[in-house]
Amino acid sequence: DNKQGQFYRDVLAGFSKYGNATVYELYFEGEVVSSRLCISNKDYMIILKTAYDEKYSKYSPSNILLYLILQNVYSNNKIKRIEFYTNASQEQVSWSTEKREIMHLEIFRNKVFYIIFKFLSLVKNIIKR
Repeated sequence: DNKQGQFYRDVLAGFSKYGNATVYELYFEGEVVSSRLCISNKDYMIILKTAYDEKYSKYSPSNILLYLILQNVYSNNKIKRIEFYTNASQEQVSWSTEKREIMHLEIFRNKVFYIIFKFLSLVKNIIKR
């Protein structure tokens, strides 16, 4: 129920209208141990979010699920490229053939809006503490 969760719900809902959203899940004894939220088109798939149950972390359920996804996607010749929407860890990079930086930009109409935004961000952080 946070902003990030709402973002993923909105993105998946939008892509699912065209059949381009997939949630992959890995189960162990009927329990979800890992999941990956993905969007795609005919050429590529973007893995937006990965989650796993911490109590199974020693088994690397997210890596097992990733392996199964790669095996499925590439054996069916569905997708030409898979991208991870994340600041990749060294482990994630080891699966890749290419890496590039993700840049986050904020553009404000003018300096007044920027100053107001920064002030409100500061107030929000103070309130959180």
